[in-house]
Amino acid sequence: MNNYKNSIILLFSYTMLVLGIAQVQYIEENVLNFNRVFFILFTLTILSELLFVGQLIKQGFRISIYMFLGFWAVVYLVVWASYWRVDKPLPLQILLLQFILIELAAGLAFNVGRNIGQLDKTLDGLSETTYPNRAIEIEEAEERINDELARCRRYHHSLPILTLQLDTKNVGEAYRQDEPLQRDMLVRFTNAKFSQIISELSRNMDLILRDRKGKFVILCPETKAENMAVLAERIQVEVFAQLGLNISWGAAVFPDDALTFDDLITVAQRRIKSGVNSDQLMKVEAMEQV
Repeated sequence: MNNYKNSIILLFSYTMLVLGIAQVQYIEENVLNFNRVFFILFTLTILSELLFVGQLIKQGFRISIYMFLGFWAVVYLVVWASYWRVDKPLPLQILLLQFILIELAAGLAFNVGRNIGQLDKTLDGLSETTYPNRAIEIEEAEERINDELARCRRYHHSLPILTLQLDTKNVGEAYRQDEPLQRDMLVRFTNAKFSQIISELSRNMDLILRDRKGKFVILCPETKAENMAVLAERIQVEVFAQLGLNISWGAAVFPDDALTFDDLITVAQRRIKSGVNSDQLMKVEAMEQV
């Protein structure tokens, strides 16, 4: 966490220093006069690495800082060859200084992005360790999905799917008073607990998938379509009882509703239904007591 904070402070201080020096009239007139294209490159360098480095690391890509330093060096050379060398010739010392500043920005922004990605992976791992579950990423399950659809085609079986997600409005209201980082952690742990509930109430043969937006998909082979509503209602009641939150769900059946997995999800999303409320939960609990 200290590395995360220090990297942000260092990048912010460096950015303010460069922009501040560029605004000093004496330095601008007698020492340096940065070209406006430099500021565009400077901004793009920082923003692009903050946006992409963390996401790439979170998704498991192994990337090196030298890759990005080299990339921005090439970009700088292209700009020099196509613009500064032809239309706006600049002294060699200014070109070298601009290049150094761009590379420093790339290195500092990469460090921040890397720390963000590592923090994301740590929080995801911690939440899944706290609430173990059987859910796997949709991207990693493509082969298993295709195998299941192929089996259903071969034996002329139907394959119901159920999509579920927490009501985002309710989640936002529940954690609205918390700080942004704390809110992000609570949302991660809430989704992990949601995944655990789904895993506990589903059969071992069911395939539980999730995407990066907190949506879950359950493939239920050898299940009647009408039983999907029963499963969804059981999950609704348990989520409301343990988390105090509502969910939304929808169902679709292969091959009656669609012939591909993506189309099945689209149909299920169109049939989205709201989760239980407190009155419904009280009725269910009363019936269970009877």
